[in-house]
Amino acid sequence: MSKPSCDQCKGMCCRYFSVALKAPQTRTDYDLLRWYLAHDQALIYVEDGVWYLQVNTRCRHLDKNYHCDIYPQRPEICRDYGRDVCDICDEDYGYELLFKNDAEMAAYMAIVFDNAKHESASVRKRGVVKKGQAKRVVIDTILKDYRENGVREGKPPKKDRRR
Repeated sequence: MSKPSCDQCKGMCCRYFSVALKAPQTRTDYDLLRWYLAHDQALIYVEDGVWYLQVNTRCRHLDKNYHCDIYPQRPEICRDYGRDVCDICDEDYGYELLFKNDAEMAAYMAIVFDNAKHESASVRKRGVVKKGQAKRVVIDTILKDYRENGVREGKPPKKDRRR
């Protein structure tokens, strides 16, 4: 795709910000991420192995015509943002993982901590997902199962009490 001219700009990069996070290691780390996701306009993604919190909120200096009201005094990060990384250029971000709400993180936590092998094997056994397919498909399938079985969003599934 050719690079768009700035005349086509709709201020996409001025409608959110992302902050790199420490990669979660423990259930407590993941639970903090789940808390972030319980808030409106927040999502978490992993890109090139780095975890990010994205907050979808419009810059107060973006005017109605998608121009910067403080352009000559804009922050350095805005100055460094060029057309080569413009959000209009590429809609497929290719995230390794993407969590849009706390229920998705709870499902992922179940994979990571609660019967990860059992859950993934169960989904694959039913033929929904084949071995080697992306984690995202497994997460989506497990989340769908939890919703269909009456698990409320935001609450991790109960552990299997069978021994």
